[in-house]
Amino acid sequence: MQNASIDGLQTYEKYLKPRFPRELMHLYMQKITEYAAHNMGRNHYRYVADMLKKLRSYPDGNRTVDQLLAEFKIKYKARRAMMEELNGV
Repeated sequence: MQNASIDGLQTYEKYLKPRFPRELMHLYMQKITEYAAHNMGRNHYRYVADMLKKLRSYPDGNRTVDQLLAEFKIKYKARRAMMEELNGV
């Protein structure tokens, strides 16, 4: 699963989340971080925000998402559209 895309993770999420929620969330966080680093534009930022909202439903999801948001707000502070989209998370 390490090489899976975000879409691949979503495909099997209903099977994996009940058995491996922490591991799946960790994979999602890795993929979202990579996705945010390599994609620019409001639609991509909205996708990242939607994925982060989804991850809040995982165990310790709120804490983990808040940590990632803090990182993104420092790392991508020049991406104004991204900051606007992440404010809704």
